[in-house]
Amino acid sequence: MLELDGKCCLFSVGPMRTDVDPVRYLQNTSSGKMGLAFAKAAEKRGAKIQVLLGPVESPMAEAFSCFEVHRYQSATDYEVSLHRLFPSCDIFFSLAAVLDFEVAALPQKIAREELGNELKLEIRKVPDFAAWAGRTKRSDQTLIAFAAESGNPEEMLVRAEAKRKRKNADVILANPVRKGLGPGAEENEIWVIRPDQNTLHLGPCEKGILAE
Repeated sequence: MLELDGKCCLFSVGPMRTDVDPVRYLQNTSSGKMGLAFAKAAEKRGAKIQVLLGPVESPMAEAFSCFEVHRYQSATDYEVSLHRLFPSCDIFFSLAAVLDFEVAALPQKIAREELGNELKLEIRKVPDFAAWAGRTKRSDQTLIAFAAESGNPEEMLVRAEAKRKRKNADVILANPVRKGLGPGAEENEIWVIRPDQNTLHLGPCEKGILAE
């Protein structure tokens, strides 16, 4: 069993939100369940846990209250906190479902009667935060990235390994996006991809068991 006595493990967990106007937003689907399972498993092994937690539902936020928690909603919130917390961690588990893009929010509420048949929004690319960590990490730091992928396992593994290299991650965990597994589900399935080692396939099973 891996022991983590005294190690500082930083977990980024949950979804990310981008405002459309003062009363509307877009958000991806991530419940925080997998991140919670990993954080609990690491704590059992002696790690000091820090959590960068997105806009999860209230019961899930309460489940994280036993840890040192730093909240974020937007990409900007996330970036500021990650840059502050990352230098002091030993292992960064990048589980958060960060957005690939964000909306340039409109200053006033969109009025239906003024829309016509379509809505045009300015879209901006969000930085690759895991890649930033991969470029920035010291030799004594470890980056464990996560990749939610569609398609068959062969296609998933090719894309995940390409992401691992691009992000300079020490490990990447690929999981399928399909009904009953992944975001919001009670179960998950992962492929652990590491340089010069055989890929390890785990699950499908309950997320708590998978994290252990």
